[in-house]
Amino acid sequence: LLTKFYYSLIISSCYKPETVIKKLSKYILGSRPVVVYSFHKEMLLDAAYMMRKSGEFIQSDITESSLREYQVLPGRTHPHMMTNGGGGYLLTGLRVID
Repeated sequence: LLTKFYYSLIISSCYKPETVIKKLSKYILGSRPVVVYSFHKEMLLDAAYMMRKSGEFIQSDITESSLREYQVLPGRTHPHMMTNGGGGYLLTGLRVID
């Protein structure tokens, strides 16, 4: 049971993000971040649209996270040329209160 206010909301779940955001956003203080991680960009599109459409969030944006491995040897360091693009996606936004 949530009875307090929180400083941020970080979601990494198999549930639809917009449903979770709608349910829990009333417990987040103003000017606080909301971050949603998903391996698939398509899961975040509806949540990003909902956040942009409502007047409750600003600066909502989807970014791709990536990971590049580096080879570290004595006296030299360089990135591997072949990388995996499967880092996932982040939806971020700030909750505002009128």
